[in-house]
Amino acid sequence: MLGSSDFGPYLARSGRIRMTFSTPTNEGTVMIQNMGSTDRYLRGNVAVGLVVIAALVGFRSAGGITALVLVAILGGTAAVGTCPAYLPFGIDTRPKNSSH
Repeated sequence: MLGSSDFGPYLARSGRIRMTFSTPTNEGTVMIQNMGSTDRYLRGNVAVGLVVIAALVGFRSAGGITALVLVAILGGTAAVGTCPAYLPFGIDTRPKNSSH
């Protein structure tokens, strides 16, 4: 599990990352939201398209399995609003807040 100190240096430099904390049963778990609604919408739609492609080529084929792995990744990141691959690069596709 990642604690808040694991991203401390990165968070201190960026200054624009919002953090949401999980339920009390998982205290200490940090989820950094870095995906905007357009990013999430596109990932969700691509995931749906990949399910159709997997069905057309066969779920048990190499192409079908590859498509389903991509569905899990894209669908999961779209559902939670966090893309771990964005973190090292400081990418944040959420709309900029005008108060900052």
